[in-house]
Amino acid sequence: MILFSDRGLYLWLLTAGAMALAGFIWMPGGSTAGTNEQIPLPLRQWTALAMPEVGKGPSGGIKHITAAVNPTNGRIYMTGGDFVGSHFEQSYRQETWSLSLLERWAGGTARNAGWQIEYPYCGPSDGVQPKHPDFTGWAWDGKRSVFWMVPGVMEISKENCEGETEARTDDPRFLTYHLMTFDPATRRWADKGRNIGPDVSETWMSLYDPVRDEIIRFGFNGGTGAVVNILRIGNMAWRQMGLPPNAMGKDIRINKEYLAADHAHRVIYAVDGMWGRLHRFSMDSRRMEDLGSAPGGPIGIENYTLLVWDSANEVLLYFRDVPPAGFYAYQPATKRWETLDLTSSAPDARLGGRVMVYDAGQNVTMLFGGVEPVNPHMFLYRYGEGGQARPEKK
Repeated sequence: MILFSDRGLYLWLLTAGAMALAGFIWMPGGSTAGTNEQIPLPLRQWTALAMPEVGKGPSGGIKHITAAVNPTNGRIYMTGGDFVGSHFEQSYRQETWSLSLLERWAGGTARNAGWQIEYPYCGPSDGVQPKHPDFTGWAWDGKRSVFWMVPGVMEISKENCEGETEARTDDPRFLTYHLMTFDPATRRWADKGRNIGPDVSETWMSLYDPVRDEIIRFGFNGGTGAVVNILRIGNMAWRQMGLPPNAMGKDIRINKEYLAADHAHRVIYAVDGMWGRLHRFSMDSRRMEDLGSAPGGPIGIENYTLLVWDSANEVLLYFRDVPPAGFYAYQPATKRWETLDLTSSAPDARLGGRVMVYDAGQNVTMLFGGVEPVNPHMFLYRYGEGGQARPEKK
């Protein structure tokens, strides 16, 4: 594992002859894929890299992609959402991409380095895939070595693959509102049926609990208000539980917000953008806590609160890309928020994004995306030292 102080990083870059180019850092040298090294990042500063070209990864205006890490090979897998692609250029993308941060860093000025297509927009004739996913749960299940795709919001389009219709119904190869798994080893989707549970409308993220072998998704019910829906995978049975009002007496609205799981302490964090409140849910007691106001206060709309749990430093990282924009860390031990710097290695680049994910092996938070304006950069951040990189496998 290689870690650098700010001064050590500067000297290393100077010696290696690295240079800042077009708003991103170029790192000369061969690929480090296959090693168990961490990429060298300065602490507490965003590092900008260029996003890939159209058709080589998500590009253009990007929002609502859901990303999760496969710890087996260290790659970040992404599905759903809206971005520009070479095959049709509309929203509700059907392909699945992955990214190796190690390979991307080693690629330097090669914008497409580290990106690879895992499943094409129009898949093979003998396969099935989700039909125009937008907001989808996307969670790694280490017990089965698959990702779960949990609707979510799925849409329709006038531009479709051969054999795919405009109707909001299933086609033989394109399935709408099905529970599905994706196997990264075989690069194939599997249909788990239409048992998608209650209160699916206008939901986004789902998380997998490896201890209880469950999938957890928060929702909103028009009759009872905020709910949590839990799927016991062993018998594929859903359980619905109501949630209490927040400290203001309002319904908790986290059905379409980011979720961040601290598996060591068995809790899930979410920021309710409507009311500007931080919440914590216990996977064991099923108790929801209101931890108080989140920095910046209410946003008044949903799906603009970006959260990750930094397991190396045991801190919750929160980015809000709406005024007042800010980046913060929540320390559960002290119950205090810390304001973090918004500067990046590319001073002229606008720091922002609509997608955020934490790679525990690399101990790196990745932020990218944006629509108005389009963001040509991805940004990498390391809060503190720690973590353990894993060998990369194809």
